[in-house]
Amino acid sequence: AEENLIYRAAQILKPHAKKFCGLHIKIEKNIPMGAGLGGGSSNAATTLIVLNQLWECGLKQEQLADYGVKLGADVPIFIYGKNAWAEGIGEHLSFIDLDQKQFIILKPDCFISTQLLFSQKTLTRDSKTTKFCAYQLEPSNFGNNFEPLARQLYPEVEEAMQYLDQFGQAKLTGTGACVFIEVTNEMNIDEILKYSPCKSYLVNSLNESPLNHFKVTR
Repeated sequence: AEENLIYRAAQILKPHAKKFCGLHIKIEKNIPMGAGLGGGSSNAATTLIVLNQLWECGLKQEQLADYGVKLGADVPIFIYGKNAWAEGIGEHLSFIDLDQKQFIILKPDCFISTQLLFSQKTLTRDSKTTKFCAYQLEPSNFGNNFEPLARQLYPEVEEAMQYLDQFGQAKLTGTGACVFIEVTNEMNIDEILKYSPCKSYLVNSLNESPLNHFKVTR
C-alpha cells in the first residue's frame, strides 16, 4: 500500500538514486503491531539506510534523519541507532551511553489508538521541560502522560501494569500497548514470565544498533 512506511521511505530516496534497481522487500515481523515499540518507524529507518547504500544515493546520516522525521517523529533515532535523550517531537536528539540492562515486556491483547489518546481532554499537555541530568538524579519523578489514559481506556493495559507493579515500577511504552519493567537481581524472571496475563518477553538493551555496521554486498 502506498501509505506503508517502507514504500514511502523508498519513494523519498528514489530521486536520489544513482544506481536504481527494482525491489522486492520481505518483512519478518517480530515486533508486535500497535505495541509502542517503534516497529513501523524502525522499518522506515532500515529502508532508508539500506537503499541509501544499494541505490548509491550518497546521503549523509543527517540527511536521512531529516527525511525520516517526515515519515515519523521517532524515525531519526533509528537512523542514528544509538540511545538518545529526545526533545521536540522526538527529532532533537542528544546521544547518551546507558548501562546495559534486561527488561521484561508484556504485550496486552489490545491495539491502542494513538489518535484516541491524543484526543482526550484529560491528557496532560503542559508538562515542564527538563534535562537528562535531572532524570538521571531521580527517574521515579518522571512519568508518561499517556499512562493514566491507557490504563483507564484499555482494561488489558491496566491488568498488565497491575501485574508488573507487584515487582517494581511498571511503565508504558510510548502510547502503548506494551508495558515493561527493569529486571533486578531479586526477581524470579521465569516465574514472572510464566504467570504473565498476556504475551511476555525478556529482552536485552543495546547501546548501538547492529544496523550501524550494515554494508550492502553485491
